[in-house]
Amino acid sequence: MSNETLVDALCALLAVMLLWAAVVDIRTFTISNGINLAIALLAPVFWWATGTDLWPDAAIRVGVAVGVFLLFALAFQVGAMGGGTSSSPLRSLCDLRPATQCCWSC
Repeated sequence: MSNETLVDALCALLAVMLLWAAVVDIRTFTISNGINLAIALLAPVFWWATGTDLWPDAAIRVGVAVGVFLLFALAFQVGAMGGGTSSSPLRSLCDLRPATQCCWSC
């Protein structure tokens, strides 16, 4: 398998995994840690397949990811964000259906 084929396969796999995560998130307001872990573990494989240098390119990507994680962890800690609460935009969809047919936990 050539690198180009591997890159295409990894991109297709990422698309499928992101679609799966979106569908599960819409249904349950949760995203599995397993799918997050799988995406994170496939990133270095993708970087290798595309010829990304470890220093500084991959290091910058990891650093930005850590920074974004810390920013959103702080926002969660101070109550500036959260998931699956009654303030969710999908709540309005629940209000359009009878309570017995609502598929989201409203």
